[in-house]
Amino acid sequence: MDHPSEETLKGFATGTASREENRDVVAHLVKGYSACARKLRALMEPDSVARGAYDTALDRFDRGVIENLESSITPRQTLRTVVPMGGFPVDPEEEEGRRKKR
Repeated sequence: MDHPSEETLKGFATGTASREENRDVVAHLVKGYSACARKLRALMEPDSVARGAYDTALDRFDRGVIENLESSITPRQTLRTVVPMGGFPVDPEEEEGRRKKR
């Protein structure tokens, strides 16, 4: 039996093969040709990516998110988050000192 060429397998892997070529590859693989299945699997594996390849893009994304968040929050909203509705938080020792002065 003729095995599909590497070019045909590449076409199958990338979705660029014709309908007839796709049928032929599937029929061939169903018959159990493991060498062709391994070759196809190798063609479908993504290329390895260097460890820091996305660092610059992710850093730029992070900066953009932070800048957008900072520009979308007003100073009043920030204060509401930091200062509770009853006013500034009180240190218990400081409060005790105020009471003694009264």
